[in-house]
Amino acid sequence: MTTQAENDTWADEDPDGYGDADSLLGARIPAINWPEIGAGVAGTILNVETSEQRDPATGEVKTYKNGDVRRQVILTLQTKQKDDADDDGRRRLFVKGKSMTQEFRKAITNAGVQGPRNGGTVSVIYSGDGEAVGKLNAPKLFTVEYTKPKS
Repeated sequence: MTTQAENDTWADEDPDGYGDADSLLGARIPAINWPEIGAGVAGTILNVETSEQRDPATGEVKTYKNGDVRRQVILTLQTKQKDDADDDGRRRLFVKGKSMTQEFRKAITNAGVQGPRNGGTVSVIYSGDGEAVGKLNAPKLFTVEYTKPKS
């Protein structure tokens, strides 16, 4: 959820209020993929939001064993990655899962802030695989660095 100050910043950047329509009808912002150990992304945060996690196969909301809904943070980053001439470099980073969430918490704490903010910079690297449990795939492990926005 964005704060009032972040909404005010967005309003300054989007005085006509087209942001919601642009996000629904505008260019699709690709999600960051982790094809192999060592893959990473770095960029400046353009937007911070939260949402429910959904099962990619069924679209159903994911829950914990106790019934609580699993949440995630979605960061829109301005990166230098470009797939083609029309690519503006924006990428969506989904902060979820034990490793990525824990590493983000450490990085945020080290930066002396409460959470990621627009204008902050983030670097995430897929650093290895954890131990598989049962029939589940081994969880991906990440290294995260965060720098707060310049005041």
